[in-house]
Amino acid sequence: MRNGKVGQDVVVRVPIGTEIKEIFEEEEAEFVMVEDYNEEDIVGFDFEGEGEEVGSPQETVETASQRILADISISSAADPPAIVARGGRGGRGNFSLGSNNHHYEKGLPGEDRILEINLKTIADVGLVGLPNAGKSSFLTAVSNAHPRVAPFPFTTMNPYVGVIEFQDQSRVTVADIPGLIEGAHLNKGLGHQFLKHIVKSRILAMVVDFSNPEPWRDIKVLWRELDLFQEGLANKCKLVIANKADLLDGPTLIARINDTTANLYTLYNIPAIEILPVSALHGLAVTKVTARLGQLINS
Repeated sequence: MRNGKVGQDVVVRVPIGTEIKEIFEEEEAEFVMVEDYNEEDIVGFDFEGEGEEVGSPQETVETASQRILADISISSAADPPAIVARGGRGGRGNFSLGSNNHHYEKGLPGEDRILEINLKTIADVGLVGLPNAGKSSFLTAVSNAHPRVAPFPFTTMNPYVGVIEFQDQSRVTVADIPGLIEGAHLNKGLGHQFLKHIVKSRILAMVVDFSNPEPWRDIKVLWRELDLFQEGLANKCKLVIANKADLLDGPTLIARINDTTANLYTLYNIPAIEILPVSALHGLAVTKVTARLGQLINS
């Protein structure tokens, strides 16, 4: 008898930022209340007492659970390929077994898995902000990306990645995700779908409308949503881009920046974050922000 053949590897090439999960089903016992059963069917229950919510399994239901098999990040790009399912082993015939009789060894089946593959955008800088704060306008002003820009909330519905190129030939990638709303960490406003794209960013920058008389409240909402979505994520925020600064006169802008810094700490215990004013729409002071982003990434 001849040996069985071993199948060829199946290699699937995926981009950096791909997360691969195994989805599997578990059986859970579904309990029903004790009054649905006859007394003689129940063992170990005190019918003399007041009773308690004791049940017995009536049927099983399937529930899906998952685990991460591979996370293809920039740091792991040079690692060996991730194996998400191993193939079977071919059987062996009597020649391999050193026998003249019709002896054989059965082969082993391969692994059978249900996979879910998600692509997370990876960028050096992730832009976060409330709807209509001006993130898309800023990205358009500083990079080669051209997201849709309009004067109403939720213009951006998909992540965009732009590239900032510097004179020394270095580059910084910037991701603009759709605006977050309060409760995004609970998936309100598709919060999970948007937030997952910036968790792998090296740093975060908040784009905040500083024509708002109390911009520190917007920063507090963003900080809270980031931290509740993933503990420690808010600590990646290294810069506040104070957009629409052209709508304020000089003294008012300076006072608003100072008040924001003070109120973030005294009211919300948020540490001081560097604040740089810009007008994304008119392209004012954006080069100062891009230079600072380059410093932060390369520091």
